[in-house]
Amino acid sequence: MQADAAMPKLKEALKDRDLARQALAAIGNLGRDGIPLLVELMNTSPQLEVQAAAAKSLGQLGGLHGDASVVLPLLAKLQDPKTDWTVLTEVAWALGKIPDKRSIQPLYDLDKKLQAIRDPDNMTLKKLKEAVFWSIKQCDTWDQYS
Repeated sequence: MQADAAMPKLKEALKDRDLARQALAAIGNLGRDGIPLLVELMNTSPQLEVQAAAAKSLGQLGGLHGDASVVLPLLAKLQDPKTDWTVLTEVAWALGKIPDKRSIQPLYDLDKKLQAIRDPDNMTLKKLKEAVFWSIKQCDTWDQYS
């Protein structure tokens, strides 16, 4: 199905909580046509799982299509102090899929803040730290292999 035919059906599926994450993943496979909707959902959805899934789809879209236009909205979300850790984790993973020099310093800054937090039993924090570490590694060594 072409993006212009699929988009209305996927937007309709977003209204169903059970289908929203799958619809966001499908939108992430459509290419550039899905970027505005994914950015909007990542920034405005009241549901954290929708925000996280939209960020994940932006990373998938950017990585799959080599589209760095998704980096700036992801960086804005990364640097928003109100962003939930679960959403931040998906944003960090997404940035690592689109190695871009603009991501390096914000990821290092977040890593520094996270290292100051000592809570070994917090699995959400542990996952976020792992995502940030991996993404730094992807973005900061990209020049060596390209």
